[in-house]
Amino acid sequence: MKIPFLNRNKSLKLEVAFASDVGLKRANNEDNGSAVSGKESPEGTQGILIVADGMGGHDAGEVASAVAVESLLRQLSTLNQDITMPQGGYSELLGNMLKKANSEIREAGRESGNHNMGTTCTAAVLSGNNLNIAHIGDSRAYLLRDENLHQLTSDHSLVAEMVAAGALTPEEAENHPRRNVITKALGIEDTIEGEISSVELMKKDLILICSDGLHGLVHDEEITSILNEKNINKSCDQLINKALEMGGNDNVTIALGKVV
Repeated sequence: MKIPFLNRNKSLKLEVAFASDVGLKRANNEDNGSAVSGKESPEGTQGILIVADGMGGHDAGEVASAVAVESLLRQLSTLNQDITMPQGGYSELLGNMLKKANSEIREAGRESGNHNMGTTCTAAVLSGNNLNIAHIGDSRAYLLRDENLHQLTSDHSLVAEMVAAGALTPEEAENHPRRNVITKALGIEDTIEGEISSVELMKKDLILICSDGLHGLVHDEEITSILNEKNINKSCDQLINKALEMGGNDNVTIALGKVV
């Protein structure tokens, strides 16, 4: 999707908010995530947003998502600023960090015997005026600009592939019995290829990273309306409450960043 761009900005700052809820149907929360900015953000970045939705049952999903988030934050915090940037820039670098996180989850699974544990992971890092994204699974990254919502990531899921192939309409996909089957995740295979991208941000942009506990229940139109409330802490609470109001059948996690 083409995103309208108006002007360049330098030294953008990010105001962040984060919320996670177990929902109404699950016994434990297998989601993890983080939202940091300002002095808490590693050198060379102005903000980090991460959401990981674990899977594998029992405690395995919670472990996988926690390892993913901790791995990315550690790698970003210890990054040598003199490193030679890969050809694909910061987003490719972030994609390489996903591969490292995948290896760490695989190792944790071998040590614990939870060989089937895995997690989605969507991470966005603001560096300069570019938002760099690395993504795998069916959590999502969105950009709200001029009150319009743009989905920045693709769902790595069975129904998304069926929609892309013309076998399902988007409306049919919403209620398909296998809509929660994902085709890519961290921890499932020895090697992974995540989706990487970048977008140039401008003042007043708002970034939303969320698990499918939100976007699987709350339509984009309702998400847009809530995000347009402007106060991101209030928006976080309202999005969680809306997901619960719509049934709350999954954990729901939200990381928000507003360019200020």
